[in-house]
Amino acid sequence: MTTDLSPWLVATFSSKILLYIAYAMSVGGVAATFLIQRYKPQHLPNPAYTLWGVILGLVSSSLYFFIQVGAFSESGVSGMWDTTYIGILWQTGVGLSYKLRLAGWFGVLLLIMAMRLNTTYVKPLSLITLLVMLLIAMSFSLVGHTAEQAPWVRVALVLHVFIALWWIGLLYPLGQWCREFPANTLRLLMHEFGKHAVFMVTLLLIAGGGISYAVEGSFEALFNSPHGNILLLKLGVVAAILSLAALHKFRLVPGLETVQSVKALQFSISLEMGLAVLILVITAALSTLFGP
Repeated sequence: MTTDLSPWLVATFSSKILLYIAYAMSVGGVAATFLIQRYKPQHLPNPAYTLWGVILGLVSSSLYFFIQVGAFSESGVSGMWDTTYIGILWQTGVGLSYKLRLAGWFGVLLLIMAMRLNTTYVKPLSLITLLVMLLIAMSFSLVGHTAEQAPWVRVALVLHVFIALWWIGLLYPLGQWCREFPANTLRLLMHEFGKHAVFMVTLLLIAGGGISYAVEGSFEALFNSPHGNILLLKLGVVAAILSLAALHKFRLVPGLETVQSVKALQFSISLEMGLAVLILVITAALSTLFGP
């Protein structure tokens, strides 16, 4: 565990939070586009949300890489631009991760531009874009404490990152739809989202459980190690957000008939977004303090 809260550690933590938010905005925006096609064909919901996510992704990925260069060079801020150390890290897992992120986000940017230029093919292009987003998710398996784990653990991490940020990133569009659509259409959209979410969250929990066991070595270590204790805190917040999701599925969504019921759902989604931000902060702290 890293205990020295150096400026480089704080910078790494901050860049990771930005990176998670960027990925959530990107994948969530594209997923919303795919989801809504059944009800509003050729519609691009919240294009600025997705685009800003991609831009933030490119910026935060670059920021993270050069912060690692600076920390590795141990020569202050100027060390971030040291070509010798840039060349060294370019050949490591950090460098490969950065390459995947650049390739992935530039690919997503091109696909978003294609969707805006020709809305006829929005649905297939949004599906292709989601597949490209998996390339970015792969980058997370090349750094941190899972980089040296068995292949199945790295695959589980890719799925975990993709699904968790897919869910978190969709919360903002769902909240916007509460303002945009009448109750009956909103109920259909939320029901559609719920069908996808049941499958995705099941995968998320299986992948998360497998990763936790592989990293900790045993479930007893959750209670006996600092990493395990923070992970338990994260699991507690996840349990809270799952409880809200269950409230949506079984009570709020079936009851969508009036303006008041829509406002209740919108408020609940806002609470879920707050918990989601907390999960991202805890995740960034875990990977910063306990990962390379």
